[in-house]
Amino acid sequence: KDWSIKNVQDQFRAQFPFLKIEFLKTFPNTKAIHKTKYAMSDDLFKRIPGFINDGKINIYSKQSVLSLENDFKECFGVSAQIFRRSGNIWIETTLTEDWTLEQQNKIGEQICVHRDLQNFFVSQIG
Repeated sequence: KDWSIKNVQDQFRAQFPFLKIEFLKTFPNTKAIHKTKYAMSDDLFKRIPGFINDGKINIYSKQSVLSLENDFKECFGVSAQIFRRSGNIWIETTLTEDWTLEQQNKIGEQICVHRDLQNFFVSQIG
């Protein structure tokens, strides 16, 4: 409960550098969302509306995105959203939420490496 959002995000990104995790500021048992949709990195978990428990969850590479998001909701009462890097932008993984974190991260890496190589060759030719 006393951890900041940034603490969790940093640890998550250390394991999955082409993914990021955000936490929504939603009211418990409603679909209402605060004016700022996502919690700020310096926010503490205990200040996110709906936070219910202090505790611990395991995050592992073979876990699906949906499973991880459900774990945050069930264990802590907070809504998490996983994003995958695609070049210079972050895309929601809602259409591929059944993929594992490992799969998502690998696709993000492949897209970024391919894009970086493409940009390198374009700059060398042009």
